[in-house]
Amino acid sequence: MRSRGFTLIELLVVIAIIAILAAILFPVFAKAREKARQTQCLNNQKQICTSILMYAQDHDELLPASSVVWGALNLDKGVLLCPTAGTQMKNAYVYNNKWSGAALGDIPSASDALFTSDGVHNATAANATYDTTYDNVLYDVTDYDFRHGGKTVSSYSDGHVEIADVPNGDLSGYPGAGGMQLYYPSGSDVDMSIFPGTTATGGAFNDYFNVNFYRTFALLLHNDIVMFGVFGEWVYPCCCYAHRTPIH
Repeated sequence: MRSRGFTLIELLVVIAIIAILAAILFPVFAKAREKARQTQCLNNQKQICTSILMYAQDHDELLPASSVVWGALNLDKGVLLCPTAGTQMKNAYVYNNKWSGAALGDIPSASDALFTSDGVHNATAANATYDTTYDNVLYDVTDYDFRHGGKTVSSYSDGHVEIADVPNGDLSGYPGAGGMQLYYPSGSDVDMSIFPGTTATGGAFNDYFNVNFYRTFALLLHNDIVMFGVFGEWVYPCCCYAHRTPIH
C-alpha cells in the first residue's frame, strides 16, 4: 500500500507556522543577547571605575588627567571592548574630562559625578576655536554612544554603574568653547538643568510638533548644530536647537 505524502496545502501550513514562531522567538533571542552584552559592559565599566579610584589612592587622591588616563590605568584590552560596539572599536568608552586631574575631595556629590560612559571621541588638534582634545575623552553630549537599545552605560565616582536613557552628570564642554548656546521657542517648557554649561535664548521657531519626545537626546545633525527634544510630558512645541559658541 502506497503511503500518503503531504499535500501542498499541508506543507504551506507547516512553513507558515515555522515562520510565525521564528518571528516571535527571534526578537526574544535578540533581546536576551543584548541583555548579556549590557551585563558585560556594566562589568567592564565597573572595573574601569575601580581602576580610576585605585589610581587616585596612589596619587594623593588626584584623578588621572584626560591626556594620560587610558595609558595610566594600564587596563587589560578586553576590559575596553564593548560587545555591542564590536571588536573593531578597541576602546568603546570615554572618560569624563570634567574630572581630569581633579581631587576626589572636590567632587560635590560622588553618586552624581560621572567617570566613564559608552562613547566615541577621536582626538583633535588645537585650532582658533578649541584647544587640543584627546581620544576616548568625554567633553559634551555628542560624545555619548547610546548603543544599548538607545541607552548608555555609565560609571560614577562612588563606584556604582548604571544604564540609563540619559546619563546623569556634569560635563566640561570642549576646551576653549563657551558651552552651548540654546535657542528654543518663546514660552517653551525647557528644563535647562539637563544642559550643563548652556545658556538659553527664546526665539522664533516655525515648526511646531505635538509629539512626546520623551528622553530624546542629542541627535547630531552636523558639526555645529545639535537637535534636542525637550524632556518631559507632551511639551508643545517640543523641539529646539543649539550650536556651540566659542569664547572670545
